[in-house]
Amino acid sequence: MPVQGSRDKRELGRAAEETLAVVRAGSSLGDAPSAEAVGRALAEALASPDFDASARCREFLRFVVAEALASRGKGLSPMVIALAVFGRGADHDAAADPIVRLQAGRLRRSLERYYNLAGRHAPVRIELPRGAYGPVFHSRLVRPGGEAQAS
Repeated sequence: MPVQGSRDKRELGRAAEETLAVVRAGSSLGDAPSAEAVGRALAEALASPDFDASARCREFLRFVVAEALASRGKGLSPMVIALAVFGRGADHDAAADPIVRLQAGRLRRSLERYYNLAGRHAPVRIELPRGAYGPVFHSRLVRPGGEAQAS
């Protein structure tokens, strides 16, 4: 029994270290992944059966990642996304039609599920933070055994 507890403590310690490293990476203390690495991460997520997003959410993700890689991620607003992804008109009212906010929540859940399953050891993680529409990219170091570790 003590062996199991020790292993659990090591795994929890590793998870805490990875979480701290991801937080540091998100706050500019880590290296940002290259556009090429982000593109690969996007393609892998979209191709995975564990990424259970609808076609609309997939297009949403493609769009916001492309905008972020083109240095336009901070300018992403519900109006921009509604026009580009969801085909809404220039008179779109986000209060009356919360499509972007609702789809963003669904996309966040799909990304979370993917990174808890198939993408658990992915070298690059794509996140859509709450309260924002611009994605954040986190680099992870790949250990010799193929397991990723946050940098």
